[in-house]
Amino acid sequence: MVAFPDRLTAVPISDVLTPAVLSLVWRSQPGAVVQKLLEHCRQSFTGAGPGGGSSLGVAAGAGE
Repeated sequence: MVAFPDRLTAVPISDVLTPAVLSLVWRSQPGAVVQKLLEHCRQSFTGAGPGGGSSLGVAAGAGE
């Protein structure tokens, strides 16, 4: 059950060869695992290191 369905956003991704679903669920205060995931995403998609800028719509250091 979803507590806040109005906060969920489906984002279609085009140009993929293998269909996949990525679901992220976390508390209002992200834990260590979410922080590591965000760092990995920033590095992979923006080239920024830990604490660097982000184009993912998540401010660096969010939840700290």
